[in-house]
Amino acid sequence: TRTLEIRLNHNTPKKIKVNKKATHPGDYMGNLNVVLFTPDDLSLIKGSPNDRRKFLDLEICQVNPIYRSLLGEYQKILYHRNALLKELMYHKGNRELLDVWNEQLVKCGVKIMEKRYEVIKRLGLLSRLMHRKLSNGLEELELQYVPFYTSQNNPLHDTFPIHYKKRFLDNLANTKELELKRGYTLNGPHRDDLHFLINTMDVKTYGSQGQQRTAILACRLAELEYMRSEIGTLPVILLDDVMSELDKHRKEFLLKLLHFKTQTIITTTTLDDFAPDILKNAAVFHVKAGHILTQHA
Repeated sequence: TRTLEIRLNHNTPKKIKVNKKATHPGDYMGNLNVVLFTPDDLSLIKGSPNDRRKFLDLEICQVNPIYRSLLGEYQKILYHRNALLKELMYHKGNRELLDVWNEQLVKCGVKIMEKRYEVIKRLGLLSRLMHRKLSNGLEELELQYVPFYTSQNNPLHDTFPIHYKKRFLDNLANTKELELKRGYTLNGPHRDDLHFLINTMDVKTYGSQGQQRTAILACRLAELEYMRSEIGTLPVILLDDVMSELDKHRKEFLLKLLHFKTQTIITTTTLDDFAPDILKNAAVFHVKAGHILTQHA
């Protein structure tokens, strides 16, 4: 049993403790695995590639400390390489050092890309099954890993791990002068993306808001099984005011799936969406004027 504690204060930095001992935020991750679903999750589809990379990295980091270490190492390499490019842009620094940083960037970056490809493939299979149930089998969801080098001239069929190192090196060579001119790194997994497709169509461009929400919900539910396969236990589920965003069919499916499955915390403005048998086994808290009151348990 572990005691986890986070203290927030307006005037002091956030304090994080594990078993009453102060802990660095990076070391805290993995102690309590969580899947969060909120109305803001639409940013996974509508937002920038950075939003989708954060989602993917957080998912993997919660269950894979090696990946967390790789990301930290990659960020350090990227920082030093960008600093060198900035110096070279103003005709300072040692140009030969660029080859050294290129080697490290590719070595670490390819490992990150391989892991992302693997996880997206697994999440894609799980989310496809969830989505079929949510859409009554009428739609097919696909998650598609989009490496940084992908463009209209580099079709997605050439995105398998066997190509990563060669593509990485080719792009570094082809954009060398452009990087020197701009003073920052244009290539690497920090520019990857993730696409959501329904019936082969890009949901961001062609999907309705309902389809976008359903795709995200399916993906979030797939996270549960992915985490269980990695660590042997299900994560805690946090649903922040999502009941109002779902239709009757999706609400019933979600609650039936989560009931008695794992610890679930739901915020809502009404209890009308919950069947009596669910409320009977739930602890219900009422929040009023900033104070939490126990209604029944």
